[in-house]
Amino acid sequence: MTSISTAVRMLTAFISTKIAAILIGPPGVALVGQLQNFSSIVMAIATGGINTGVTKYVAEYKNSKNKVRLFISTALRINLFLSAIVGLLMIILSSYLSQKLFHTYDYQIVLIIFGFTIILYALNTLLLSILNGFKEFKKYVIINIVASLTGLIFSVSLIFLLGILGALISIVTYQSVVVVVTIIMLTKTEWFNISYFKFGFSKIALKKYLGYTLMVLVSAFTVPVASIIIRNYITTHLSLNDAGIWEGINQISAIVFMFINTTLITYYIPRLSELKEKKDLKKEIYTTAKLVLPITFIACALLFFLRDIVIKILFSSDFLLMRELFLFQMIGLFLKLASFLIATLMHAKAKTKEFVITEILFSAINVILAILFINIYGLVGVTIAFTINYLLYIITMIFIFRDIIFYKPATP
Repeated sequence: MTSISTAVRMLTAFISTKIAAILIGPPGVALVGQLQNFSSIVMAIATGGINTGVTKYVAEYKNSKNKVRLFISTALRINLFLSAIVGLLMIILSSYLSQKLFHTYDYQIVLIIFGFTIILYALNTLLLSILNGFKEFKKYVIINIVASLTGLIFSVSLIFLLGILGALISIVTYQSVVVVVTIIMLTKTEWFNISYFKFGFSKIALKKYLGYTLMVLVSAFTVPVASIIIRNYITTHLSLNDAGIWEGINQISAIVFMFINTTLITYYIPRLSELKEKKDLKKEIYTTAKLVLPITFIACALLFFLRDIVIKILFSSDFLLMRELFLFQMIGLFLKLASFLIATLMHAKAKTKEFVITEILFSAINVILAILFINIYGLVGVTIAFTINYLLYIITMIFIFRDIIFYKPATP
């Protein structure tokens, strides 16, 4: 069922990318990427970054009704409080944010709409986290499939009606519609009743949630902020059209990464979490690498050699300049996926300090290298920076976990 869900997400991503490419062109695609990065940052703040913690503690205490009610009701209060504040600030600062994100005041209305609907967005992600914690995978997958299809219908319909404005509005509203579907599907579940949500606020639960907040917020901030900075630099120093071309190659990379990352989330992270011995961890990493890396290499190689066909299928003739970006982007994508096989240990073993430092450091390095190489090589420079950044990243991951990667049992 997870495979079906992933296939639907990939298919809807392909279709929406194609339609957006034809109807709004590279400039529109660039603005969509800008809003997607911004919305991921805003949503992390609005939910407090606790959704992973919600899933963990619901799963851990699901046989103790009082404990699970305490964690669910505390999570609801955190979500409502933070999303209300974030929504209000977004409405108040909509004019300023529109100028900073889109270099125009024309899309202020999009941010106002987002400010009003973000509380529904946050509620939907909370309910899905609880559902995942109770391991009701069938409903969880179905809701995710519905969300993907709803997002596709919303984006296509609004793009046809309103062009770029419609594409931006769809990004900030479709999850708010999906919450209705989520609620309908949860009506017959035992835990979806008022007693689970009015159990009060627990400082103990809050403290446990905060352990997840730092890692989630750092992750949610660093990569999107770096992307926004780079995209703004491309827009101002090259053109908005070039920013759209770069966003296009990013979308291709994101689809490949999503396909591989599903394996890491579903199997790899839980597996590493339960292993304690270095020899077992090393074996699991090498075993997974033998499976994942050849598939990744083949996927990246095929995308490079078939890049003209890929551009025509996924985008339009307006994106043909993208072909010059494929070589370094695919090398960088392979290095990124390879490094994540090792970096996942930071999640599995709760290496918070290492995670925070490396996320901030390499996001900063990526921005610096991108600006440097754009000035030297033009748009292709941003993909050169991407490759160098992940080459340095994988070397750093090998160094941090060298005691596991190069583990040798002690000789008797």
